[in-house]
Amino acid sequence: MQNLERQGYAAYLPLMLVQRRDPVLRTVSRTVEAPLFGSYLFVVPGTHWAPIAHSRGVARLLMAGTQPGMVRAGLVERLQATEAARRGGVPDRGSWEAGDACNVPGWGDAVVLQIRKNSALVAMLMLGGVREVAVRLSQLRRRE
Repeated sequence: MQNLERQGYAAYLPLMLVQRRDPVLRTVSRTVEAPLFGSYLFVVPGTHWAPIAHSRGVARLLMAGTQPGMVRAGLVERLQATEAARRGGVPDRGSWEAGDACNVPGWGDAVVLQIRKNSALVAMLMLGGVREVAVRLSQLRRRE
């Protein structure tokens, strides 16, 4: 991410807090920051996006045909707005709130954007980009 920023690109890596076991003392758990979507980050490509693909640390771009994949307007801002909730601490196992990292079995990792009566609007990585999807609350599982 720093290499991209040095080249003048605006980049955003959504993070969350998770509990991880210490690699040496296996009985000790620590709270650490981890990427919300595995190894993915968001970049504002500008007019010249090809240098992004050849930057140090970039394995590949999510492509939509011959152009880089784009997310719907406002989605990154919604992820940024829920960043404080994800970094405020590891959530308890109670109710769901905007910003909670989750997993939808059979679909993959996601983040809760909005809670509705019996469902949640989540952002998840699918089909070459991040999509907003409504799912039943009973389908959500905590990510740790």
